[in-house]
Amino acid sequence: MKQTIAHFLHEKMKINQRFIYNQMVHLKKYRPIMIGSFADDGIHPFPLINYYRLNDIDDFGRFAKEQNIVAIHAHHGKHAVEILPLCIAHRIPLVVSIRGRDGSAKHQSLRRNQKRYHLLKQHGALFLPVCRYLANELITLGFPPKKIQVLYGGIELDLFPYRERTIPANGDIIILSIGRLVEKKGFLTLVRAFWRVHAVHPRCRLRIIGSGKEEEKHPPACQRAEARSVCRPAGCHGCRFNRPRNGTRPSILLGERDRF
Repeated sequence: MKQTIAHFLHEKMKINQRFIYNQMVHLKKYRPIMIGSFADDGIHPFPLINYYRLNDIDDFGRFAKEQNIVAIHAHHGKHAVEILPLCIAHRIPLVVSIRGRDGSAKHQSLRRNQKRYHLLKQHGALFLPVCRYLANELITLGFPPKKIQVLYGGIELDLFPYRERTIPANGDIIILSIGRLVEKKGFLTLVRAFWRVHAVHPRCRLRIIGSGKEEEKHPPACQRAEARSVCRPAGCHGCRFNRPRNGTRPSILLGERDRF
């Protein structure tokens, strides 16, 4: 049997995690399987490939040998901590992707991550931050530099083909941003920055598509005095907020915009 990478899933994948899913299923040198903590109810945004629930595996050591598992890949630092004891017990190398706050050494994250990753720094085999900045953050947290390799996130060119973009001679200049409306994504900062852009370039229009815990805070941000000439409740000027529509592919919306 081909050598196998077991991808650990802490929970069901979300629709916005296609980039992680692609890293799992498009391996060429290794055979991918998925292991996780949840029961497979058959309802997923992407098809699970060879998924095994950990609670259903009686003897993980024997299972690892039967599947020819040579490494386990956790796609988030917090999830790596969860699967780490199993990797240590069976001497299976653990590969960890670091994608954001899970690799931060700033403010409250510094102490939390130092404590959380005490054993992971010792026993993890390879750490894959998505940029050089996060690589430096991991070094600040005490991760061995020799175990860190930057792995940049790719772009699916079939969904986002490159094309030359020019500023339209007339009409609105549409800037589109799509994402989860949560604090760490910085959409409120984007709105405030857009006020300044619009003051210099009044043809610019900002469209934001998304939903999340911070959703109710965004329209009021457009009603502040600084933005009254830019944004209106009906969304006909400046900033407009929309929830994502079922069946609408973000790639199509992004492709239609002047900037995203």
